[in-house]
Amino acid sequence: LVVLRTSEGEIENVELVGPFARQTALVIAHRRVPRQAAALVERLENLEALDQVALSSNDFDQLNAALRQCVAPILGATMTGVMVWDEHREVLQLTPGSFGADAGTTASYQITAFDLHSNAARVFSTGRPYLSNDAQDDTGILRDYVVAFGIRRLLSLQLSVAGRPIGVLHLANKHDEFRFEDLRRAE
Repeated sequence: LVVLRTSEGEIENVELVGPFARQTALVIAHRRVPRQAAALVERLENLEALDQVALSSNDFDQLNAALRQCVAPILGATMTGVMVWDEHREVLQLTPGSFGADAGTTASYQITAFDLHSNAARVFSTGRPYLSNDAQDDTGILRDYVVAFGIRRLLSLQLSVAGRPIGVLHLANKHDEFRFEDLRRAE
């Protein structure tokens, strides 16, 4: 990643160069890998199963529990989290049951879609995934979330319906490192 500046002096938000470079690298690598027909069939079958999980959930606690049982094991993640876009307040809101937390805890975790320091905001706004195998030292992830939920490794993807972003799915704490293949399967 090359950063060009138009003025002298210190670079604003220099700590975000690394996270933006990693997110850019994921996008470039993603575009270079050809899709195979068998993978597409598997993806469609997984989407159908996930639709059933989502439709059978009556609230976010149930949805997050179902995601932990159905989606997380496929990728080896031990925790999941869902943030939904609240158009009226213009924030991404962490839903009850995310990362195993109760409604009171998750209610206080909300961010604007313009927070450059938040991986969730960047994923939501750009539609591009984010992956970190060292969340504690990653300046592209809000430190409060890492500490509050004990996040060590994180993979985040935009959730959308009919091409319209509605939130972010987080998969966390895989026992070994998340890899590019995990990202492909999660998508």
